Amino acid sequence: MPAANGLPGGLVTAKHGKKSAVRAPASYDEMDPTFDIDGQNESGDHELSAADALQRVSALAGSSGVKEYSSLSAHGALSLSASEQWSAAFSRQDIFAIKGDAALPVILDADKPEDEEDDDFYDDKVTQDHLRLLYLVSLYSKPAENDEEKEVWIRSHALLVLIYEGIVTGVLDYDYSSQANVVGNVRVWMNISQEGKDDLDDLRDLKLINTIKLSTTDHGLVVAYQISFKGQKVLKRKLTQSSQDAVNSFCFTADGDPLHVGLEDRTFFFYTSDRAYKVQSKVSETEDVSYVSSPYLPECLRRGPRGMTSNAHRAFESAAGKSDIKDEYNEVVSLGDVRILIAEWVPFGDNSVASLMDKLGCQDRVQGGFFSDVIDAYPAEERLETPSGMTGVRVLEFDLLNFVNFEADIHFAEDEGIVQVENFGTHIRSDGFILYGLKIEAIMDHGADNVSLDLMSRLLMDIQNDSSRIIDSLVSEYQRSMLDVVFYGDRATRDKYNIILAEMITPKMSAELYLDGKEHESEIKQVLGDTFSAHNLSDD
Repeated sequence: MPAANGLPGGLVTAKHGKKSAVRAPASYDEMDPTFDIDGQNESGDHELSAADALQRVSALAGSSGVKEYSSLSAHGALSLSASEQWSAAFSRQDIFAIKGDAALPVILDADKPEDEEDDDFYDDKVTQDHLRLLYLVSLYSKPAENDEEKEVWIRSHALLVLIYEGIVTGVLDYDYSSQANVVGNVRVWMNISQEGKDDLDDLRDLKLINTIKLSTTDHGLVVAYQISFKGQKVLKRKLTQSSQDAVNSFCFTADGDPLHVGLEDRTFFFYTSDRAYKVQSKVSETEDVSYVSSPYLPECLRRGPRGMTSNAHRAFESAAGKSDIKDEYNEVVSLGDVRILIAEWVPFGDNSVASLMDKLGCQDRVQGGFFSDVIDAYPAEERLETPSGMTGVRVLEFDLLNFVNFEADIHFAEDEGIVQVENFGTHIRSDGFILYGLKIEAIMDHGADNVSLDLMSRLLMDIQNDSSRIIDSLVSEYQRSMLDVVFYGDRATRDKYNIILAEMITPKMSAELYLDGKEHESEIKQVLGDTFSAHNLSDD
């Protein structure tokens, strides 16, 4: 039977026969004792019937000890979620409550996101270089507007070549450095701009360009870029005629024919659609710098007392040398007391190591000598001629069946004016592990305590190539053929692992601050490649 107030008498019976009740909040006992609830269940918890609950809420609404909801409106909306505001209203936690005929808390709409269609939305997000790079992508790509059209993309290596041309012509304000890049199944040294790659990521983040990744027939990976519809709208609103003309200056011939990027014999070139015009790009021409280095090996690999050569007294020769860097580099990060380790694997074994030691003359009275990777096709002839460029070896210590440590002094020809005192410490182990190490005494006019990352990126490229020539001049023809098999006939540019150790870094700050997505991270990427995380080794 319904009660006088129109509600069913007694407690409401739940689906499974258990009485349904409104449980008092946990903080209720701390409130005004005049609102104490007498009824308790068997476990000691407070319970109210549905009718009593409505009466209690009405009484709470009339309490003078609770803050009025109207005060909330006077001070603006609280920064609480909807569920927190409703919970607070019923539990009387001195945030707001209902008084009289006041309504429950009004949940205000959150701040609306910025309108990406607004002309001002991209003002502080897109720079002139962003817009010029976006226009460059738009020249070589196009999104399909219907099912009958094809999606047009530009591959990443071609875009990197165009970015380099934009830098050397002064259209794009980026730095670049020499890095190995895989194009198809060929590893090519290219002048790559990390700042340009970072701006591409910015455009991706703003959804102004699209990317696609595909597998190749050689089981490689290809990345390509395409302007998006949103990117096309931004160009229409933001791109100036002067920026458009600047990009067109290196993407079109004087007659207005578009230029395309091709690769032939590890050299990139530009050509027109009818192949009537063809010109070579200098993106694959690596840049040399003058430097002085000393051999270095970690103490954990040393087994004898024989000291290593130091070329610190020759550091001044680097400042007198030249470089063929075409770009005006911006030095943001520098290191001090730098040591570089380069590691790789080469097919070796006990017999191979024993043969190498015999070739080095480890057990001879006079050890070492000069070595070359040239194969003597006429060993019975009297006269022997070799091209310039040899490796001098000084043995440090060895174990006939396990390892050998030696210094390798590089005597390769360089361009006129380039001074390179290149001396490696080399560790070769019977399992094929090889480690090259050197200490930087000077690069150009930078001493050992102020090594520029821009200049070091050129040095790394040089010692990557020269370290391959060192070992090629010492191993057998069979081992060289094995390297050709492993690296698809491309052993001269094979992959290696770089480790850079430094006693000082300028500016010195917490590790995560170097990954700022701007100039600091871009400069570090020139020597490390893509960065993922940074960690402090100590509190200092």
